[in-house]
Amino acid sequence: MLVLGRICTSEVLARLGELANDSIKAINGEYADRYLSLFNVHSTEALEKVQLARIKALSMLSPRAWAKTHLKLHRKNPIYIYYFDRIMPGDNAGAFHSSELWYVFGTINRCWRPLNGRDFELSKIMSSYWTNFAKNGNPNGTSVPVWPAFTDKTPLTLRLSEKSIDAIDMSDTSYLNEMTELLIEEVYKNL
Repeated sequence: MLVLGRICTSEVLARLGELANDSIKAINGEYADRYLSLFNVHSTEALEKVQLARIKALSMLSPRAWAKTHLKLHRKNPIYIYYFDRIMPGDNAGAFHSSELWYVFGTINRCWRPLNGRDFELSKIMSSYWTNFAKNGNPNGTSVPVWPAFTDKTPLTLRLSEKSIDAIDMSDTSYLNEMTELLIEEVYKNL
């Protein structure tokens, strides 16, 4: 059993401007031009948008690549993928790295940000998912929305947001498919 996830929408990182170009080249190496072409970028002005798109794509790509690799290795255990995109109020940092931990561990009442009732509901649900997974190897239970397992045939990811909790079908997201394959190629090349 495996739970994988990422945080989506780190706007602060997207504001790196020209550093975005260096970042894309450093991270993607020989694939940088191919990567940029996926986002149809041909000018410096668009780099901030590319960086934000990159962050959002990586938020989905990394766990997806792990899951596909796990499936390729013929593991039979279920895989559950989530992405958390609750933009916490306060300093406009977006949904940032580790922001979901307040929710998972049910400690948002200790958070200094101006949270609302939906945050407490989301925390209760997320805490239940993680508790169920720790107990049973399955995040699902009677008091939470269904979290479908990720498979080759149903590549579903659970989105946890302020407005909804819903499963998203990632099978028709062509740039994620191509980026996933690029990442898997790179991983296998370096084994």
